Amino acid sequence: MSLETRRLLFIIAGAAFLILSPLILLYTSGYRMSRDFKITKTGGIYISAPKSGSEIFLDNKLKKKTNILQSGFFIQNLTPKTYSVLVGKEGYWPWQKNLEVKEQFVTEAAAFLVKRDPEGRIILKGAFIDMFASPYEKILMFTEKTSSQSSLKKISFYLPEKDEFLVKNSLETQKALSFYGSISEMSWARDEVIFKTEGGVVNAKFDLNNKNVDAFYLAPKDVSGLELDDPYAKVKKQIRIWRDLRNTIWADWLDNDNEPPYYLCGADKCVFPKQVFVSRFPVKNIDFFPYRRDVVIAAIRNGVFAIELDDRGGKLLQPIYKGKEPNFAVFQNEEKVYVLDEENLLEIGL
Repeated sequence: MSLETRRLLFIIAGAAFLILSPLILLYTSGYRMSRDFKITKTGGIYISAPKSGSEIFLDNKLKKKTNILQSGFFIQNLTPKTYSVLVGKEGYWPWQKNLEVKEQFVTEAAAFLVKRDPEGRIILKGAFIDMFASPYEKILMFTEKTSSQSSLKKISFYLPEKDEFLVKNSLETQKALSFYGSISEMSWARDEVIFKTEGGVVNAKFDLNNKNVDAFYLAPKDVSGLELDDPYAKVKKQIRIWRDLRNTIWADWLDNDNEPPYYLCGADKCVFPKQVFVSRFPVKNIDFFPYRRDVVIAAIRNGVFAIELDDRGGKLLQPIYKGKEPNFAVFQNEEKVYVLDEENLLEIGL
């Protein structure tokens, strides 16, 4: 090889180094070329999928299969744009969103999966009209008919784990737990519930060791200052959800000292109260999905559904139960839903 050839190769190599070095530096610093040939800073995506064995796809490419130790997927250095994210697991409805990745930000989302054919069993039968769940103990509160000829209703308390009702200790308790109309306001504590009917405000106190209940009407002086709420409104870790008379489900952030979670804020900004879902049919009841505060359960018309609060890239609604006119109750520390339909109480695994 001649000296001139070596010099030419050296010049070419030097020129290539000078041209490529900035590109390599930009690449290693997290910059990419966009579709319109502009240099942009990259972002990332983090997807959590609590169900072990879930498959996570990004733009139709399998990226991760979760297990007991790893329930999420994180990918960085993504060019800013909108990505299709799909999470699936055999036997469950798929979860899919179109999520935007922005420069120097990690877009976060939490998948939720609902069984296509959940297993359930009838655990109780009765003339039940409505039910409520204690947020503290595993107690279901039923309202039920006294007879087909009377509009008088009665209240009973049921322990689903024990398959037992709490015994009403006295005639006073039986009278206090009988009412006309509906329950308009309610407040739970660990060993009691206070609720308001047309007849007044009732305090029912539980003795779970002896499996009984005492109930009595509160005097007007004792009612003053009580903080009762809509019996169908729920609060969990600073998020309050409720439904209004126009069949709309709402969510609000109660913590003024801290930023709300991403799933309450949408794509651009946080506006409260947040409209979660508008139904054409009456919304009978709502509550949070067990172990979650970004997903609500709602009884609407002939079904019970899971609805996510996060409306980025489309809001998902997944069916849990289809029947006639179901209502439901959940305890937040177990993956079950109790469905009341056609005077049957069913226990269904989530």
